[in-house]
Amino acid sequence: MNLVLLCSWSAILAFTVMIHTKYHWRQPPLATCFTFAVAGIASAFPALIYNWFIAQETAFWVFSHEPVMRFMGFFISAGLGEEFWKMGFGCIVCFLWIHLRKPISESDVVIGFVSLGLAFAGYENLLSYSDLGSGVLIYRGFITIPIHGGMGMIHGKAAYTALQQRSAIPLFTGYAKAVTIHTFCDTWNIVLPYGGMRIVPAAIALLLVVWAARQWRDMSELPESGVVGHEGQQRAN
Repeated sequence: MNLVLLCSWSAILAFTVMIHTKYHWRQPPLATCFTFAVAGIASAFPALIYNWFIAQETAFWVFSHEPVMRFMGFFISAGLGEEFWKMGFGCIVCFLWIHLRKPISESDVVIGFVSLGLAFAGYENLLSYSDLGSGVLIYRGFITIPIHGGMGMIHGKAAYTALQQRSAIPLFTGYAKAVTIHTFCDTWNIVLPYGGMRIVPAAIALLLVVWAARQWRDMSELPESGVVGHEGQQRAN
């Protein structure tokens, strides 16, 4: 139990803060958030298999002695791969949500995708980093989990815009943004492989948290501004 908390403490904290700062007029969509979180954990499995395949069957390896191959390893596996699976599983939940003709507000979609990203990061810690010591897990709690949560905000806003516009283009732009951020943070040590340079990913995490907090503050908690039904019809405010 202590190991699970150490792997996910900042995810739990971020989710709790989001719930308590937004939902004042209605009950928070805890069941929806739980569904997205389960999807986040489920998305970790194909992501890990895909990462393993890239590392074992291609020259794009994150521990290669050649910086270009290391960069491509991070870009293809962590960047393109993990963000694809996270957004894909989140979109499946959104599709099921609309198919059930449930009212959707922007805040509900966003906190769902953030829950997915936080759950993915916490489960990734448990599966891949739990044997590296508490120091690594604490560092990832301050840096990696907030970054995954911020990318969940990007995915969530992109998915909601796609539902409003009935267009897949926002999904691709949101995916591209998340891939860029993920790849840059993971490959930063190739450029400046010194411990003190970890301040750069820390700064990115802080900027993402500040941006996400402002976006979250400005969203309505009520579903009247959302999209209803599997036909994607909009409801008037």
